[in-house]
Amino acid sequence: MTIKKRFWVFLGLFFIGYGFILYELLQHNRWVFLVGEVLLAGMVVFLAALYRQYLRPIHVISSGISLLREKNFSTYLKKVGQCDVDAIVEVYNQMVNQLRKERVEKEEQHHFLELLLEASPVGVLIMDTAGNIMQVNPAAIRQMGLDNAQKAVGRSIANLSHPLARELEVMTCCQSRLIQLDGVSMYQVHRKYFMDRGVQRPFYLIEDVSKQWLYFEKQSYEKVIRTMSHEVNNTVGSINSVLGSLSGYYRQMDDETAVDVREALEASIERNNNLNRFMANYASVVKIPEPSKNDLDINQLVYRVTRLFESDCRQKGIHLEHHLSEHSPLIWADQPQMEQVLVNVVKNSLEAIEKDGRIQVQTSRKPLQIKVLDNGKGLTPSARKKIFTPFYSDKEKGQGIGLTFVREVLLAHQFFFSLSSLPDGWTQFLIRCD
Repeated sequence: MTIKKRFWVFLGLFFIGYGFILYELLQHNRWVFLVGEVLLAGMVVFLAALYRQYLRPIHVISSGISLLREKNFSTYLKKVGQCDVDAIVEVYNQMVNQLRKERVEKEEQHHFLELLLEASPVGVLIMDTAGNIMQVNPAAIRQMGLDNAQKAVGRSIANLSHPLARELEVMTCCQSRLIQLDGVSMYQVHRKYFMDRGVQRPFYLIEDVSKQWLYFEKQSYEKVIRTMSHEVNNTVGSINSVLGSLSGYYRQMDDETAVDVREALEASIERNNNLNRFMANYASVVKIPEPSKNDLDINQLVYRVTRLFESDCRQKGIHLEHHLSEHSPLIWADQPQMEQVLVNVVKNSLEAIEKDGRIQVQTSRKPLQIKVLDNGKGLTPSARKKIFTPFYSDKEKGQGIGLTFVREVLLAHQFFFSLSSLPDGWTQFLIRCD
C-alpha cells in the first residue's frame, strides 16, 4: 500500500473514531461537543497543511518517476517550497534536461547517418547479432542485384543469390579484399565490426571500383598493344621487304636448290603476314571509335544478325529460335557496333553447342533488353570469374578478342551486360539497354 493510501486510511479511521466520541459527548455535554467541533475544524486545516507539506512532494516525485518510465524528457517538475524536496526537484530537472539534449543529439546523429547511408555510393550491410542483415543502403541493394531492401533484411548473406554475396560470406572479421566477379565488376570490400551493448556487430563496406579499374586496365593494355603493334609492323615490314627481294632473286633460278629456298622464303613471308593479321586483331580492339548513336530497332537487329548464322545452324543441327517483343523496341545505339556485338555473342553460343542444340534470342520492351540463350556446355567456375577479362579465352586457340570487343562497345554505350549459367542448364548473355 502506498503512503498516500495509508494516509487516507488513517484519516478515515481517525475521523470515524473522533466523530463517535463527539456523538457521545453530545448526549452528556453540549458545550464540550462544540469545543470538539472547533478542534475538528482546526484539525482539518492542519491536516490539509500537513498533506501539502508531506504528501504533495511524494506525489511530485512519483510523477517524475512515471515521466522517466515513459521516457518523457520534455516535462519538468515544479518546486513545492520545501528546501530538501526542491533540491531533489532541481537535480531531477537538470537530469531530464541533459537526457533531453542527449536524445535530441542522438536522433540528429542517427538522422544524419541515415541520410549519409542513403546518399553514399559505397554499399553498406549492417548485420545483427544472429548474422542476418539488419540494414542495407541503396548502393548495396544495387550491388546485390536486389529490387528493394525488404528482400535482404532479415536474411543471411548465404541466402542471397548474387555472386558477390558468396564472396562476402567467406570473409572473416576485420578483413579487406579486392573481389573481381568477372572482367567488368570489381569491388573493394571491408568487413569490420562495432560494439553494440557489449556485443560485436559486423558490417560490410562495399566500394564499386569497376570504373577506375576498367580505366586503368584499358590504359595499360592499349599502351602495350600499340607498342607491340608498332614494333611488329615495322619489323615485319622490313623483314618482308628483304625476303621479297630474295624470293625475286631466286625466282630467276631454275635449279632445285633455288626452288627450295624460294618456297621457304614465301612461307616465311606468309607467316609474317599472319603475324601482322594477329596483331591487327588486337589493335582493332584498341581502335574502336566512339559510338555514333541513332534510334535502332532491336527486333530488326536480331533478324539481320541471326540470318547470317542460319546456314551454320542447319549444318550443325542447331535450332535457332526468336522470341521477340510484339512492339518494336528502340534503343539509342551505334548500329554497326551493336550488330558486331550480337554477331560475337551468337557465334560464341554456336561454338559452345557444337551441334544438336538450341539457341534462343529474346527481346523485350519493359525492361528494354536483349537475351541470347544456349543449351551448350556452359561456363566453368574459373571461366565465370574471368570471362570479360581482356583477351581471356577458354578456347584452345582463342585470342579472347570477341568478348573484349563486346565489353568495350557495351561499356561505351553504358549498357548493363552479363554472362551467366542459369539453374536450368542454359547459358544466358543479357544486354540491358535502358
